[in-house]
Amino acid sequence: MRQLYRKLDPTLEWAENNYYKQLIQKQIADLAPVGPFWQDFAKHDGKSPFLSRNLADASRNFTEMMFALSVLDLSFEAPNHQVKFEGGRMSLRPGGNLIAFHEEVRPADGKGGQLPILVSENFYRNVDRFRVENGENLDKFVTAEFVVHTVYGCQIVVTNPTSSKQKLTVLLQLPVGAMPVSNGQ
Repeated sequence: MRQLYRKLDPTLEWAENNYYKQLIQKQIADLAPVGPFWQDFAKHDGKSPFLSRNLADASRNFTEMMFALSVLDLSFEAPNHQVKFEGGRMSLRPGGNLIAFHEEVRPADGKGGQLPILVSENFYRNVDRFRVENGENLDKFVTAEFVVHTVYGCQIVVTNPTSSKQKLTVLLQLPVGAMPVSNGQ
């Protein structure tokens, strides 16, 4: 028997998306601004593998990070690295080019307690933000242990209880092992 009819896949509509989710109006030089990493790249002679200690500087947005990673001479296959832990110390003998970041906590220089600032930090479950009492939405903050694989939100309030104007820098960090969601940083 001869097949005279064949069901076709649904028609797909494709649209130009410019460069990775960037409208043409946002494709400007500021996506990868001049900085120490790009200066290292410009000075590189091309005779040896390109690596730069200033890689972390090229991290202002997704585009700049991808551009920076694309010009580094890193292997596509992970070489075997030797890692040893002894007495609270770690030693790493690389098997090839790599990127390593080190993190440490150090005391910050500052006026330490001379600025009267109030800081409040509270966490809530993203799907259970409020409780209702007498027809009003009230905050429902987490007071028990955090649960893995659960999305939490954070509310941070910085208050100046004085009449004097103050300039502050506030550092917000995700806890180790947490991932940002809902367009968080």
